Amino acid sequence: TEFIDMVDSRLVRQFRMLLPGGTMTVSGRQQHRYAFSHALLRDYLDSRLNDLERQHYHIRTAEALLDLYGPGPHEAAEAIALHFERGGDRLRAARAHIDAGDHALNHRDFDRARMHFERVSEPGIRQDEPSQYIHAQIGLGNVARREGRLPRAREVLGQALDLARYHNLPGLEGSALESMAMVDMDAGDIKDGVRRLRQVIDLWIGSDDESAARALANLSYLLYGAGCYEEGIDSAE
Repeated sequence: TEFIDMVDSRLVRQFRMLLPGGTMTVSGRQQHRYAFSHALLRDYLDSRLNDLERQHYHIRTAEALLDLYGPGPHEAAEAIALHFERGGDRLRAARAHIDAGDHALNHRDFDRARMHFERVSEPGIRQDEPSQYIHAQIGLGNVARREGRLPRAREVLGQALDLARYHNLPGLEGSALESMAMVDMDAGDIKDGVRRLRQVIDLWIGSDDESAARALANLSYLLYGAGCYEEGIDSAE
């Protein structure tokens, strides 16, 4: 409605600006969907905005999507990232790009995942929000691993691990180590994978991180593969 208020009243009377597009349910809430009745009307409205107004509406749209979907790796994360980026909020855009990258990775869309993680690799993000940058580097390492490029995965994850330790971020240090352990497993280096996962568990249990449970499950899998059945069962339990 804010958009429509900016349009000449005669244009509003003569044309139906928005058309209903049905309903959808997100997080248990029913939402109505609308679309512009014609691309020319959309372009006309956009042309009436100055740069500050356009940024304002991009931010408002991203925040509305966040309110509807919540944060996390889901189907709206890419749109949220795009709107925050176009609105000039690069830090919130970075967080959404990571969520969008994780969502794409979960769906084996490796090219799209890599594109989102690389958007968080600009120097300004690395300086102002190193945790976001490190998270994105771990994402790039996971993409390389899933693509079978194990040397590249080791290189990127090793850099992420060094940065996490430099900035004293034990949660991200554990994430990098866990991903490196999975690379070890893929390469057949079971002993190295077990060693890394034990480090992860010590880190996460020490910081009361719930992710320790996942690391214990992965450790159980590696121990079983190494023939250490009793230890594997203990880790699983």
